[in-house]
Formats: sequence, structure tokens, C-alpha cells
Amino acid sequence: MTRKLKIAVATHFFPSSSQPNRGRPVYEITKALARIADVRVFCVDSAYPRYRFLQPRSFLYRDNEPSHSMSDVKVEYLQYTALPVITRPLNGHNCGRALVGRLRQFQPDLVIGYNVYPEGFGAVAAARDLGIPAVIGALGSDILRIPGYVVGQLVAQTLRKASFVVTVSNALRERAIRFGTPPEKCRTIHNGCDFEVFRPASRAAARLELSIDLGAEVVVFVGRLVALKGLRDLMEAAAILKASRPRLRLVCIGDGPMGPELLQRSSRPDLKGLVQFVGSANPKEIARWLAASNVLCLPSHSEGCPNVVIEAISCGRPVVASSVGGIPELLNPNCGMLVPPKNARELARTLSRALDHPWNEEQIANSSRRSWDEVARETYQACCAAVGNSSLIGEVV
Repeated sequence: MTRKLKIAVATHFFPSSSQPNRGRPVYEITKALARIADVRVFCVDSAYPRYRFLQPRSFLYRDNEPSHSMSDVKVEYLQYTALPVITRPLNGHNCGRALVGRLRQFQPDLVIGYNVYPEGFGAVAAARDLGIPAVIGALGSDILRIPGYVVGQLVAQTLRKASFVVTVSNALRERAIRFGTPPEKCRTIHNGCDFEVFRPASRAAARLELSIDLGAEVVVFVGRLVALKGLRDLMEAAAILKASRPRLRLVCIGDGPMGPELLQRSSRPDLKGLVQFVGSANPKEIARWLAASNVLCLPSHSEGCPNVVIEAISCGRPVVASSVGGIPELLNPNCGMLVPPKNARELARTLSRALDHPWNEEQIANSSRRSWDEVARETYQACCAAVGNSSLIGEVV
């Protein structure tokens, strides 16, 4: 019998001691991939000084415990020293140096780098030193929101040097090709869903558990509290709707650097008592809030393949989301409505239409039935293509 591929995964989008809900899609892919291959994850994080003025402001920095472990995925936590902005052009090289020794001990057949820069760059560099292929997984912002010319050049270099590139949407695949990825070495692999967690459930029961009025019109947002997610637009849309929809409630799930600003905004008279901030939540908690909701809203300015959209659909809940990135590939008129980004008034009108629309819960839930095992099989096929061994593919198809 042909042996399974030995796969190393390098990423920082992965659950850690300080951020247990981080990187759930990569975690789900690697967990499913570990059932058909020998997989080890190397979670590579940048380590910043403990002085606040030397820590990044664009995200909430939290140090991780290297000894942290996961029950269903083999994972090692690595760090390299970084400074905001200053070391950005060097982070890929430093990430590669942190990786190469651990990879040499593991002796994988190939490396998958999820997030093009710096982890993907580091994965390509380490793989070159070991003489093995490197597959790059592009997730969204890593090739859509690039901080400056130098990093853009490093992103393009990473994609060109990769043995194979997988993207989470067709829109991202087209973007990767424009960066120089050969089309024959680039494939879209959409994200999946855990249907044991995200499935239709009683709205009334969920609201009773969460102490939500049965007659409320509940709009839920799930994601990082950052400007890119369109949260200022969502707040303005909610303020516009408050007069005509007095039962409206907005629930924001997640954390991020915009938290204080949003809390202050929600305390103003036009939003007072309307917005609830839940903080970071695990998948089961998110599924409970989705069950209690009328609509999920994701008014992002940029996206790859947002898993919360798939999760809401799997729960039988309609989605109102921006027409950006891979979102139009996930929605159809039976399960959601698209809006232009950065337009609070149009967002308010579309939310109102969605709240009035007679949605069919079963029809919504049947719009997306893609499992993480399917994602893992397709990822394994890409890995086999990268190592040039098509005989391994038949074992998992």
C-alpha cells in the first residue's frame, strides 16, 4: 500500500493559548487533512516587545504559550522577533529561519503555507532549503490588502516560486494569476462547514437561552472588529433603521482594535440600547447566536471566502453581505442579498428587505452542503500534484 503524504502546515491563522478561536478554517482543514495524511502544523507567530508603543495597533497582540497543544491536530508553536512596520520586509525571511530547523526534524514531503506573506514566503524559503515542494494557501487579505510596494513584491515572488497555489475563491484565484501564478498551478478550493455544529435549530429555543425577546428583529455580525469589516457602515445602517424598526437588535460577535470606538458609537442616542457586544465566541456559541437571529450581516469592504456566511446558510439563516471577493460565489437569491460596500443607506434598505422577506429555512440550509472532508480531499489532490505523485490521489477520491 502506498504511504500517506507527510505534510507540514505553516501558518499563524490557528488556535492558540491566547486566541482559541483564531483561524478556524485552517484548523478545520488541517483536522480533516490529518485523517488522510500525516500532518503537523507549525503555528508561526511574530513576537513583539512587551512595551505597548512597540506593539502593533492594527490588531490585538497577545503572546502565546509555546507549550499549548490541540487534541486532534499535532501542532508546534514557533516565534520570531518583529517590530511594527520596521521588520515587515524581513518577516518572511525570519519566519523561514524559524521554520527550517523544525521542518528538517519532521522531514515532510511538502509544506503548505497558509497566508501568503510572511508565512507563505517563509514556507517557500524553508522548502527550498530542504529540497521539497511548497503549496501556498491564499486566504483573502494576504493578496487583497497588501501594505506597501515592498510587501507586494514579496507576495508576488512567493506566488511565482510556489509549486502550487490554492485559493478560497475564484476571485482570489484570478488575483493570484495577475500576480504571476501560472493558471495551471492555481486552483480554487472553497471552504466547508461542520454540519454537526452549524445546522438549523429552533429560533425560539435559542432566544430563550440567550435572553432575547421573541419578537425582536435580530441582525448578527460575526468577525474581527476592524474597519475593513464595514462596521461603521453597519452602525450607521442600524441607526437609520431604528425609527422604522423599533424591535431591531444588532449583535456583534468578535473582538478587535475597533472595540472601544464601536462601544462609544453605540452609546449615542441614535443607537443606545440597540447594540450588544458579545466578544469572541467558539463555534457552538456562534451557532446558537445564528439560530437566534433573523439575518446575518457582513458588510465587509474586502473578503476572501468568509466562513461565517457558509455557517449562517447552514443554519438556515439568510445573509446580507457586501458584493466583494468570494461572497457572490456563496450567495444566491434563495439564501441572501448582496449590497455594494461602503454604502450605509443601501445596507439599511437591504437589511429592511431581508427582515421582511419570507425566507425558506430548509431551502437556505440546502444551498451549501460542502464538508471539510471534501476540502481536505481537494487539498490533498493539490499536494499530490505538487509532489508529482498522482498515484496517491486515488486513495482519497
